[in-house]
Amino acid sequence: MVSRRVALAGGVVGAVLLLAVVGGAVAVSTFEQPTVESTEYRWGTVNETGTEIQTVVTVDNPNPLGIPGVVDVAYTARLNDVAVAAGEKTGVGFAPGTSGITVNATMDNSAIVDWWVTHVNNGETSSLSIDATVAGPGFERGVPTEGQTIETDALAGMNGERNEEVTAEGRTVLVVERASAAWGEATAETTPIQTATVVQNEAPTPLDIRDVRYIVTLNDVTLANRTSADTYTVAPESRETLDLRMDLDSTKMDEWWVTHVRDDERSELNVTVRATVDSRAGTERVTLDSLSEDSTIETNIATAE
Repeated sequence: MVSRRVALAGGVVGAVLLLAVVGGAVAVSTFEQPTVESTEYRWGTVNETGTEIQTVVTVDNPNPLGIPGVVDVAYTARLNDVAVAAGEKTGVGFAPGTSGITVNATMDNSAIVDWWVTHVNNGETSSLSIDATVAGPGFERGVPTEGQTIETDALAGMNGERNEEVTAEGRTVLVVERASAAWGEATAETTPIQTATVVQNEAPTPLDIRDVRYIVTLNDVTLANRTSADTYTVAPESRETLDLRMDLDSTKMDEWWVTHVRDDERSELNVTVRATVDSRAGTERVTLDSLSEDSTIETNIATAE
């Protein structure tokens, strides 16, 4: 979710550099315009505060002479107006034939938290934009770049029809018919998930659901481990909708990002919801599978070094 959209900034480094060297060559010489053979980017060093993005652009210069290092490029990449990468490369030039140009930039991991908030509040949609300038002897201009749209659907597995029987002392006391989940308004501190679960009490007596505890983890990073103060009573032989809000810790998203990159862009999402059910059959602690989830999140943005 938060991870694919941030890693695209690494590719932008290569794209901006390409346009910079081409624009610079045209401005300062009459050589034939160079072409780019490939752009490759990979993760460098990642720690608790920053993520290094290494971009290698392979350029073919068909001219018999090298192009001197006279071009400078500066850029800022943004996701939903959150700056996720910024850098400057000075004295860009290359020899005749094929050569590789490497640009390193370090992303401040704290930007992941800010981006995550905007991504959730925009309906899990982000827009990538680039502000870049190219400068050389006697000229300075902006670099035209194309924007990109990034979309995720992290809650898909928590929505849909269910036919889950909840038992106590071997008896079916509750049937979960349907579940839904939607994001609330995220802040830099909290990302809420509002859930609604439709249940049917099969018994001729009321039952209570209390001490609902939810645990949400991404890899080994715990985003939530809380018990709701709400208690629900379902009347005999009736259908009710149980509203439960899960509050995730937004401040942990930069910590998750580090694990995602280190695990080759792979994350294990786990949501576990347990509750105590009081019925005529007794009291039992149960797992609500309808609101629980185990899934793998994988991206393929760059190669770990």
